[in-house]
Amino acid sequence: MSGGEEGISYCTLRGPLPAFLAIISNRVGLGTFVPLLPFFVIRAGAPTIWLGIILTCQNAGVIVGQLLIGYCSDRFGRKPALVAALLSMAVFFFLSGTAESVEMLALWQLFAGIRYLQYSLSPSPSLSLSLPL
Repeated sequence: MSGGEEGISYCTLRGPLPAFLAIISNRVGLGTFVPLLPFFVIRAGAPTIWLGIILTCQNAGVIVGQLLIGYCSDRFGRKPALVAALLSMAVFFFLSGTAESVEMLALWQLFAGIRYLQYSLSPSPSLSLSLPL
C-alpha cells in the first residue's frame, strides 16, 4: 500500500457485509410474511379488510421509526442504532409469528415497522467505504 493507506476488507465485520446481511434478512422476513398474511387472516375468520389494516399499521410504524432514526443515530451512533433495529426486528418477527388474533398481529406489525430503521442506517457504512473522500 502506498501513502500509508490501510487495506479495507469487504468480507469482515468492518466492511459492508453486516449491512448487507441486515438488509437481506429483513427482505427474507418480509418476503415470507406478506404472501402468508392472507392465509392467516382467512384462517382467523376475520374480514379481508384486516389485510389492509395490518399493512397500514406496519407502514405507520415505518413513519414513526424514520422520525426516530435521526435522533438515535446522532445520540448513540450508527452501529448501536443498527444493532437495536436488528434486535427489534428479531423480537417483532417472533411476536408476529406467535400472534393468535389479527388484532395482535396488527399491533405487533405497528411496532415492527420501527425495525425499518436499518434501511436508513445500512447504506452509510457501504457508502463510506466505497467513496473516496
